[in-house]
Amino acid sequence: MQVRSVFVMLIILFAASSSRAEDDKWQLILANGDTLANASLQELAGDSIAIILSETKLTKWISVDDIVELRKVNRSKFWKGAGIGTLAGTAGGVLFGLATYKKPTPSPNEWNFDFGPGLPAIGGGIMGGFMGFFLGGAIGALSGKDEIYQLKTMEHAQKLNAIWALLKREEVN
Repeated sequence: MQVRSVFVMLIILFAASSSRAEDDKWQLILANGDTLANASLQELAGDSIAIILSETKLTKWISVDDIVELRKVNRSKFWKGAGIGTLAGTAGGVLFGLATYKKPTPSPNEWNFDFGPGLPAIGGGIMGGFMGFFLGGAIGALSGKDEIYQLKTMEHAQKLNAIWALLKREEVN
């Protein structure tokens, strides 16, 4: 019963931590070599895009023809992967510990202690949780790559369509 309570608490904590909405952060590289970091894409009007720079919180309009690269900066997903890995590893370890438990055969002239299937289940859960944390964290860290959109070689209309698709969160070809 105690193991089940821990699982429920872990699932609730993980769900609460992963439900936070985070704005996309962009890095814009302009034709003159300037880089605008930590920008939030807002809207496209005519030939310009409105961005908000997180340092100043001011809206800045930039011509789409001045943009040579857009980079969506993705945060590392290490902690999310580690959380999922820990939960899965712990559950798998508990099940493995329960499945491999064997009731000992009593010896007539020795002390005999049997703690039941609980101790192997706890040990399996701890070992599985540690392995899941590291494996899930590694997978999560590798999955947080930036998305890079090269606009340098695009024609004006293609740039407008690509930026419009990014604003609508569609796939850009």
